[in-house]
Amino acid sequence: MGRIIGIATLVVALLGIGSVALATHADRDDPHPTFRDQTVGAGAYAAPQGAVVDRFTRAATGGLGPFDRHQSWRTVSPAWSVEGDHAQGGSFGAPAVTTITAGHADHLFQTDVSAPTPGAGIVFRYRDAKNFWTLVAKDPETWLLVQIRNGKFRLVQTLVRVKPPVIVLTVIARGTELTVEVSGKRFSIRDPFLATERSVGLVTLSPETTFDNAALYDG
Repeated sequence: MGRIIGIATLVVALLGIGSVALATHADRDDPHPTFRDQTVGAGAYAAPQGAVVDRFTRAATGGLGPFDRHQSWRTVSPAWSVEGDHAQGGSFGAPAVTTITAGHADHLFQTDVSAPTPGAGIVFRYRDAKNFWTLVAKDPETWLLVQIRNGKFRLVQTLVRVKPPVIVLTVIARGTELTVEVSGKRFSIRDPFLATERSVGLVTLSPETTFDNAALYDG
């Protein structure tokens, strides 16, 4: 149990949320999310043709600037910038979250992550600081899927033996189903609670981690 509490503490520190209650997927009093399937794929999903891709090939900025001609990256917590054609955030202990909004509740979001540090990854089905999903690194080869619902953290799954240096994170949202992939290791879950939420984004605790090729596909 000590290991799981440590993981929750990391995510709490990452997202700047106060005291929370932690549950694991072994608990029976809350039926959501329902763990449905886990498979290991041959490789990462490719962003489909027609996806909008932000390669961050622009001048260094304070903030990430425009994602496309319709919207800009929204900084939930500072500090984000574009450096050397990559996105980076955080300041060695200060959490950083930035989001964009898909046009539809059914969508795909994908990004490359280099030099992943603990707490770096993606957020999705993001409603507010107390209701969202996140997929974050415990270390470069171990990734944690965590649900935050009404401020309560639930460690849903751990993916191990992921091979760095560049990790591809993908989430596909279809109705109540979420399919998540970390460089070829994939699994699916169901969560009706946040099924209509459309915000996705990046999260990190350290500027040592960089993000590239952030892709969003609606439909």
